Amino acid sequence: MTRVALVTGATGFIGRHVARGLKKRGFRVIGMSHGRDETLHDESVDNWVWSPVSLEALMQISDPISQVFHCAGSGSVGRSLVEPGEDFKSNVNTLQAVVEYIRKVGDVSLVFPSSASVYGNTALSSISEETPLKPVSPYGYNKLIGEVLIRQYCQHFNVKAVAIRLFSVYGAGLKKQLLWDACNKLSQGATDFHGTGLESRDWIHVDDAAELMIAAADHASTNFPVVNGGTGQAVSVAEVLGILASGIAPRARVSFNGIVRAGDPLHLRADPRNALALGWSPTISLPYGLARYAAWFKSQASLGPENLHA
Repeated sequence: MTRVALVTGATGFIGRHVARGLKKRGFRVIGMSHGRDETLHDESVDNWVWSPVSLEALMQISDPISQVFHCAGSGSVGRSLVEPGEDFKSNVNTLQAVVEYIRKVGDVSLVFPSSASVYGNTALSSISEETPLKPVSPYGYNKLIGEVLIRQYCQHFNVKAVAIRLFSVYGAGLKKQLLWDACNKLSQGATDFHGTGLESRDWIHVDDAAELMIAAADHASTNFPVVNGGTGQAVSVAEVLGILASGIAPRARVSFNGIVRAGDPLHLRADPRNALALGWSPTISLPYGLARYAAWFKSQASLGPENLHA
């Protein structure tokens, strides 16, 4: 019997890749998105539900869902600092609707893409899932609230779930955050960036992140396992922008103004042992992934200025 998976936020960056990965495995995929957009139809999605995530909309789905990948929500630390109420609605209220839906229908597993932002600033060179959680942004706190909410439903209502604390997800198609902004600046001749350049991140390609989420789905349980979504390798922002510059503006020399943005941890590197124990491993190297991103950005630029707006 064909298994059915629901992907909320299926028109989003991570959601699109999760849907494609599920389709390759023979799932029937139901996609949910808050705004109807015919241009975002994807052959990986068998049926669309064009609605914001709400309990009412979820209860209207007649397909026998076995897994929910809750990819809907905001992924912007910066936005959470400017519009904390909207970030809460986007990341917490929608999750509440999902876990309540699962409680009502029963026998549905939940995969929750959490974030390394729940760790905040830490002096540890490698972050395990047991590292104390000390968010430094509303976004990080809201992801932590999401984990607490799910754990409550696991303990009291036998919901089966798993969380993936994703580190820095990137890849072609991402029109926001550091890489997108950097490519725009570099293409316009700007080379000065915020920060010191020494800030480091564990970069995971979106294809690898989606594969990890799908692999983790079969391990969802009432014990609510949590898995780091990272490669175990941390690379400085200076090195990443240097690689991007070689593909966008080869003669550019990147510099930094020394001003660190509020809400951004300085260093994040995952201990990926729990992820590797699932049989998953990253397949896309950072230099290769960044080269693909630069090539994709240039293809967007060639289509016209309207394609260079997030």
